Amino acid sequence: MIKKEEYKIALVLPRGPMRSSAISQAGSEHLGLGYIASTLRAKGYNVKILNFQIQDFLLFEEGIDEEYDISPKAMAKEIFEFKPNLVGISTTGITLDNSLLISKHLKEINSEIRVLLGGHQASVTDQDILAKENYVDFVIKGEGEKSFLELADQLRIGEVQFENIEGLTYRQDGEVRCNPMGNHLELDELPMPARDDLEIIKERINIKQARISTSRGCLHACTFCIDPSLYRKRIWYAHSAKRVVDEMELLNKKYDIEHFWINDDNFIVATKESKQRAWDIGNEIMKRDLKIHYRVFFRSDVFKNGTDDGLLKHLYDSGLRIALVGFESGSPIRLKRFKKNTTVDLNLKVAKLIKENNLGLQIGFIMFDPLSTFEDLRKDIEFLYNIDEMYLVYNFIQNLDVFHGSEIANYLEAEGLLNERIDYKSPYRVYRFKDDRVGKLAKAMENIFDSETIRRDKILQKINIFEFPNLSEYVMSSNDTDLINKVNKFDDVRKETVKKLNDINYEFMIKAIDLAENEFDLTVFENMKNKVIEEQNYLYSNLLNQYTDLEMNTKTGDEDNGKKF
Repeated sequence: MIKKEEYKIALVLPRGPMRSSAISQAGSEHLGLGYIASTLRAKGYNVKILNFQIQDFLLFEEGIDEEYDISPKAMAKEIFEFKPNLVGISTTGITLDNSLLISKHLKEINSEIRVLLGGHQASVTDQDILAKENYVDFVIKGEGEKSFLELADQLRIGEVQFENIEGLTYRQDGEVRCNPMGNHLELDELPMPARDDLEIIKERINIKQARISTSRGCLHACTFCIDPSLYRKRIWYAHSAKRVVDEMELLNKKYDIEHFWINDDNFIVATKESKQRAWDIGNEIMKRDLKIHYRVFFRSDVFKNGTDDGLLKHLYDSGLRIALVGFESGSPIRLKRFKKNTTVDLNLKVAKLIKENNLGLQIGFIMFDPLSTFEDLRKDIEFLYNIDEMYLVYNFIQNLDVFHGSEIANYLEAEGLLNERIDYKSPYRVYRFKDDRVGKLAKAMENIFDSETIRRDKILQKINIFEFPNLSEYVMSSNDTDLINKVNKFDDVRKETVKKLNDINYEFMIKAIDLAENEFDLTVFENMKNKVIEEQNYLYSNLLNQYTDLEMNTKTGDEDNGKKF
């Protein structure tokens, strides 16, 4: 029997292809692996996290345009250097191929290594994976902390009683067996997540931002979401307010973290208890006098009639600076199809409420789905224009991702709109559009979003809702009249730039929709596209240059501790 401290466990996040999700501002930490690592370490296990997505984040933050390739074989080789007994790989649809190849290469190096997959993609396709992929030994569905620990304990001592491990899918006697998932975990009983990723990042760049998780689950069942097929019982559960702020305070003092990207799917839900918890978190932050900022996710239907009883102002006072809301569409028909439980009018009111409380707005939006009509598209861009969110290309190019087991996947299959039956290896776009003209426009629009556009969008959004508001807040609290004037002058430029981008992108989309509805001429579209990209680049470059000058003027010179202003 191997001692716990000698039993090595590698937790892996594979690198995948470039996706438009690169617009995420929240960095490359993986808290799911962090929670599993800390749970295992608390019981004495030797655990290493290998996050192969960190390099992309570092290169972006350093402003380096460098293409590099980490093949699955190279990733497997690096994993094996740790000499692990058990390897856990977190998968998504776009990293599953790499995950399977890593498993294959590891087994070829040493067939005794046990390989476990987790994450949403593996959770909903667990039986297919184990039936067809001999290089994978186990899948854990849903929450992994408790089940991973129990599996490690059994493998280490050589016992095989897998039927008692909740959510585990495994092979036994030549058959694939699937254990039922258990009840949700009591989150406050989990140790705080390991911060290996954060420490690696801080060795290269002195960032002052980190991810944090304060709740899990969702009370809703959007048709495009994978969760309802995995968690039939809709439930939301959370860390206590004290536990949340304990972690914030620890990260603030230990790593000098000043901004927290709270990555809960729903920081607030439409219950009295949830809203009280959010209020208590604000109180706890202010009671401890933590000088921090944070970003949260919530749904628009949290605030019925677009009112919040002062909650957003209270959270702003405690440091909330950005709110991300999944509006998804400006078409009433599409909102019903997605089962969003909201209306266009409520979405408009909530967008206004957020901005009235001086919060930066991020949005989730699905511009195209297989059933979209031209009427839907026009309503979508009208909505985006009215909330000033067409300044980002990302917001009006997104095609629907269709996940295995989701309600919308089953519907599209019944309607005959799938190119092939979705299985565990399927990409997210295996569908046809009901109106082929919409499909041609959707493909042409998504092709616009290359690495250069991703970079520009990310920097634009960062300046607009994150960096400049923080800089402005700092300057306005000073007595430097000259700097205050410069900040006010740049603020005028920022607002005008966002307005102009909103206008030119809206006009471009109107013309593109008209073109597609009549006779889609790719040459005409390309000419339109090139013209608008030229205008976008000019406005972007001008804003970035002026912001860079403003930063230089507001630096204190205290570069050693990473302070910008």
